Amino acid sequence: MKKKTKIIIYSISGIFLFLLLAFLYIGFIYKYSEFTFNFYVEETGEKLNGELFINDVSFGRTEEGRMTIPVENLSITSFEFRTTYGEDSFNFPYNFSQEFLEWGEHDFIVYEEQLKPKKIKFIFYDNKTDCKLNGKIYINDVLLGETKEGIFVLTESEYKQKFKTNSTLYIFGRTDFCFGDDKNLPFVEYWTIHDLQYSFDNYEDLDFEMDLDPRWPKYSIEMQDFVRPEETTSYLKDNLRKYFKNNTWEDLDKIASYMRISYISDWNRFKKAEYWQTPTETLKIKMGDCEDWAVTTLSLMRAYNDSIDCYNILWPTHISIFCYENNRFIIYDQDKTKFSTALETENTRDSIVTQENKIAIRKMRNDYFDWYGLSPSERRMYALFNEKELITFEKDEDFINWAIQLINN
Repeated sequence: MKKKTKIIIYSISGIFLFLLLAFLYIGFIYKYSEFTFNFYVEETGEKLNGELFINDVSFGRTEEGRMTIPVENLSITSFEFRTTYGEDSFNFPYNFSQEFLEWGEHDFIVYEEQLKPKKIKFIFYDNKTDCKLNGKIYINDVLLGETKEGIFVLTESEYKQKFKTNSTLYIFGRTDFCFGDDKNLPFVEYWTIHDLQYSFDNYEDLDFEMDLDPRWPKYSIEMQDFVRPEETTSYLKDNLRKYFKNNTWEDLDKIASYMRISYISDWNRFKKAEYWQTPTETLKIKMGDCEDWAVTTLSLMRAYNDSIDCYNILWPTHISIFCYENNRFIIYDQDKTKFSTALETENTRDSIVTQENKIAIRKMRNDYFDWYGLSPSERRMYALFNEKELITFEKDEDFINWAIQLINN
């Protein structure tokens, strides 16, 4: 009987030892079979959901800030947590120690400071003067905002919403007191933006350097800003108003003929190939060349009536004035010069009438070319502009079609 009891006791002890060893083995295996990642904000305890990348491979998204992954899949050489907070995206790379696996889980914290919107600065300045440049910033012709003290701050969310691959960014503004005698003059510059994500990820600001010559505008939008009716209002009132007859064409003729300046080339006066004056400067000294006469005279015309369709014409080597009203077209130039034509306004949809009107416009333009002495290479019309409108032409016939469309409308 005693022997039997011993056998039972040994059996029970064996079973107990087996179960204990099995439990310990299972616990050992369980401890190392899975690992849990926890993500939260240190200061608030807020749980963060996002996507987990291990060795550049996505392992899915966290739930309630947690993700559990089998240990057998955790041969980690790189580890990154990508999350969206507010409107901004953030990437958080972490160092991962294999010792973490012994713990079964680990907390990976993010600080509030790290969750602030990513921003970079665009810094605009002129190389020659080291002056800061203030103006409006556009991306693909959409206004982004304005610089302050030469700085524009761009957020990552704005970048992702408004920029495309190879976007065109430009700044348009006027020089300030830093430029001395060249203050209050327009400037514009363009850049192609390829990819800014690296700059955001590394909080890297960008310098946009310019080599400005505000007296030599390169783009039509800069030339357009030299037309300033507000600078000629007093002159118009004091010197020209008394001659007006309340007839648009007669009054425009009076402005064009009265506005006479002594011609002097930019080289002879300023020792520069180009030197554009503002209307205020031209009216003060009564000297200048073709663009000085053209922008000042157009400014007077627009001060007279800003609803009239008058523009500066940009040729390769010259600038003159073009006006339109009802069915009449006129080109004005210096020395009381003008060329005009009247078009047929009846049956303008008829192809024959259209062709006759086109011939009339071409003749007016060619008569002007011949009188002024513009060579064939100089007869390309690039644009029409006043202070409110800028109309560009890819080829000469575009201007003819544009003029015909005015009649048809």
